Amino acid sequence: MGDLKYRVPSQDDTLDGISIGIPTNTFPNDIQQYVLDTFEEALSTLSKAGARIVKNANYAGIDEYNRLLTRFSGIVLGGGFKRDIIPYLSSLKHNPRNLYNIDDLLAAAKKSPIESKHGFARWEKSANTEIDSDEYQAALKWFHYLAGEGGLIGALETYNLDLVATPTVAGMCLHSGSMGGYPNITVPLGWYPENTEITMGKGQAYKPLIEIGPGVP
Repeated sequence: MGDLKYRVPSQDDTLDGISIGIPTNTFPNDIQQYVLDTFEEALSTLSKAGARIVKNANYAGIDEYNRLLTRFSGIVLGGGFKRDIIPYLSSLKHNPRNLYNIDDLLAAAKKSPIESKHGFARWEKSANTEIDSDEYQAALKWFHYLAGEGGLIGALETYNLDLVATPTVAGMCLHSGSMGGYPNITVPLGWYPENTEITMGKGQAYKPLIEIGPGVP
């Protein structure tokens, strides 16, 4: 391998002309003060480097997001998986179990004691999603709105921004970018202090894991 080439930042590097929006209405209500304080320190550093920080560059679709996330997000993801897994499986050069669609995958997984430990609720929801149904089309329309004018793109255009920044825990900000296929970059800002109360993960897959606690990034 050849030597890696990169440019070492110098003290002359600035962020002059870069506008960074902060969609504060995407911050969850239970966000910890330590996270907010650390985030503000990072924004101060960016500002000193020349960036224009635009507070309250909010997402117009936040109410729609909060109201319909539970109902619609699984439908869109499940329907997309059900549709897209077919050409993927068909493209495999080796498919010894003859798996060609979500139903084949679900049947094979249910025969595995290891897979059965995790449950199949999401897979079954995906298998039962009809992408030609009115419900799926409504969910897809909602998805596109939150990716566009109701979310990231709307904020960029309304506030004349180059990018947005939030703490990583801000749900809609992260989701809106991924919904539209736009890049999300997570930058470590340290770790929770020693006196942080431990919070376990939410949902079946995350309950055994520590979400927040001393030393957690």
